[in-house]
Amino acid sequence: ALPLVLDHVTLRIEKHLGRHEFGLVGTPPADIASPIDLRGEVTAASLLDWTAAKGRLYLRVDYVDLAPWNAWIAPMQRMETGKGAVRLWLDFAQGQVVEMVADVQLSDVRTRLARELPQLELAALEGRLRWKHGAEARELGARGLSIRTRVGQATGPTDLTLAVTVGPDGN
Repeated sequence: ALPLVLDHVTLRIEKHLGRHEFGLVGTPPADIASPIDLRGEVTAASLLDWTAAKGRLYLRVDYVDLAPWNAWIAPMQRMETGKGAVRLWLDFAQGQVVEMVADVQLSDVRTRLARELPQLELAALEGRLRWKHGAEARELGARGLSIRTRVGQATGPTDLTLAVTVGPDGN
């Protein structure tokens, strides 16, 4: 992958009693995104062992073309197209993502959620999406979710939650 180049970069890093805070603002090429605002707070982190780290990241991009980001962000590799605004909160602990919340307002979305599933093509996707991974349960949800297909079928703002309890064997 080509390197991601950011212009007009501002980086702030602060340390307070074992807690690290950072903020990064930078401007990528205009055809792939508006300025990026990335912030984070990390505790119990050692530069030698990030598996003990716990924290939260926040990302705001008022305009993004998701397809070019496939080269830099592995989970995006199924996103063929999609343009719009994204705000993302990501909580992590012990080397794993434990919760993600994303406010999205996207158009021209084309993706495949899993290899065995057909391609999903949407004219518009808007709302708050949430995923949570706990020791005893998994949760997937949406709030104010609106979807419009390329052929004009639409759902109004919808709230939904799918919660799955994990058994003693982890399944």
